[in-house]
Amino acid sequence: MNLTEAEQASPPLVRPLRTVRRILEQNTEPDPSPTTEGENNVRIRQGTSKDRQVSFSDPDMRHGRKSSSKTFTGYKRHIAVDADVPGLICAATILKGNTCEHDGVDPLLASLHKQEFEIEELHIDRGYLPAEKVRKMHGAGTQVISKPPTPRTSELFGKHDFSIDFAKKEITCPAGVSLPINANTPTIRFPSRTCRSCECAPRCVTKKNIYGRVIRLHPEEQWYRQMTQELSTSSGRKQRRLRIPVEHALARVGAIQGRTTRFRGQKKNQFELERVAVVNNLYVLNKLAALTCWSAL
Repeated sequence: MNLTEAEQASPPLVRPLRTVRRILEQNTEPDPSPTTEGENNVRIRQGTSKDRQVSFSDPDMRHGRKSSSKTFTGYKRHIAVDADVPGLICAATILKGNTCEHDGVDPLLASLHKQEFEIEELHIDRGYLPAEKVRKMHGAGTQVISKPPTPRTSELFGKHDFSIDFAKKEITCPAGVSLPINANTPTIRFPSRTCRSCECAPRCVTKKNIYGRVIRLHPEEQWYRQMTQELSTSSGRKQRRLRIPVEHALARVGAIQGRTTRFRGQKKNQFELERVAVVNNLYVLNKLAALTCWSAL
């Protein structure tokens, strides 16, 4: 079927044709060694296109990951719960499946500020720590409570085996060798001669590494180490258990909404999530009212 440009650019064909073109562009690429002559020689694209559309019927759905081995297709739910009224959802947002966890911080905080909530303590999952607004709130004096990022497991000494004196701006390796920390360069390189002659070398540098041990400090290294120290105490672990009602609220949302979206498109599913949050809050308030009545009796 041959269509004119005017027919292709007018309803009802304009949106389906735009989707087809996008699917073709993100899944194919020019063939560098075509077997036949012509201008339309293409092949399946090597690798995955950025922000790849995965559905004809729902253009906002995306592939996502819960872990390195567990994938899903759809959206991610993010909620904010009142710590004073456990289970009461104050903000909810839904994002595409391929977004990072910390991308949910901005819309949640924007919703809370719109409702004029005052945040005295912020209990968050470690996945939200990279958010710029979280770091700014911490720097402004807001108490941000979270578990620190999980260090990678290895047979070699990890970064946390190297002690850091932030007051003296000095880092010390497990063998006792100390180097100054330069604020302008977050990468610390220990001398290769020192490392290769060290008795701890088998547990610190690989055999293929002809250089010394390299330690890269995170911009929030001091904060993360402080969280690690707090987590090693009973009071620190108790403080972090205050975030458990968020997990309970997420489970309640999942029980009400299910694991399958009912609508197509991010906006409609955002409305659905907010509706489910209202239903959840009715459960919470009803339970709270019942407890109040019993205490009054």
